[in-house]
Amino acid sequence: MTTEEKLDHFYQLSIEEATKQANDTITSYESSLKEEFEQFLCELKEETKQNLLKDKDILLREKNKTISDAYMKAKLHLKEEQEKLEQDLEKKVIHAIHKYKKQEEYKDFLIQKINFATTFAKDNPITIYLDKEDAPLKEELEQATHTTLSISEEALLGGIKAFVPSKHILIDETFASTLQKGQLIREHIGGLITNQQ
Repeated sequence: MTTEEKLDHFYQLSIEEATKQANDTITSYESSLKEEFEQFLCELKEETKQNLLKDKDILLREKNKTISDAYMKAKLHLKEEQEKLEQDLEKKVIHAIHKYKKQEEYKDFLIQKINFATTFAKDNPITIYLDKEDAPLKEELEQATHTTLSISEEALLGGIKAFVPSKHILIDETFASTLQKGQLIREHIGGLITNQQ
């Protein structure tokens, strides 16, 4: 083999070796890039997933806060409206009571309640109180029931209050207590409704 042929052969071998090394390097680099790209995609997917979960959590908290705020506002508004209605109703009831007290039926009502109290007390001493506003009816009622009556220091709004000391019994047939019972019932019902919500 001539020197030129030897050089040519060496050149070919060098080119082949360089090409093989270059191909191996490129393949290795491509493989490395592919792995890095896959890892990047996985990390990106995980990061996106975590961000979505955070955003979802933030939106859920905002939604719950909005709902809670709206509920509290509605509840407060409902309470205010209920209080207005109750005040209006109480005014109407008191007006109706004053109107009723001017009628003859009211005297009959008082006579009936006084007679019930004295019958209940039997022979035991009893003190029967009238409302201050009913003081002008005192004498007429005493004659109709043959019972001594007293005028109450507290506002009764109408009706009678009787006390039988020997039995420690209080008979409360006043419009004020009836109105108070209605208020307590409304408060109790309101409490039950609040507890169920």
